[in-house]
Amino acid sequence: MVANINTDMLIPIIPLQLLTIYGIGESDLGEWAAEIAKQHSIEPQDDPRPQRNSFIRSDQYSFIRKGVFSIESTNE
Repeated sequence: MVANINTDMLIPIIPLQLLTIYGIGESDLGEWAAEIAKQHSIEPQDDPRPQRNSFIRSDQYSFIRKGVFSIESTNE
C-alpha cells in the first residue's frame, strides 16, 4: 500500500465547490489532492477548525502511524 485516501461524507446532492482536505500539508499527497480539486473547479482547504484535532482523530490516522501517506476529504 502506498497511500490511503479517505473520502468521508461526500454526498453528491449538490455540486461540489469546497473540499476540506485533512492532512493537506502533511505530505505531497495533500498537495496532489488539492491540485486535482482545483483542476475540477473545486476549492481545496485545510482543516477550518484545527483546534478540534480532526486529523489525528480520523480514520486515516492509523495508516499514517504505520507510514502510509494518508488524507481525508469531506464536503462538510
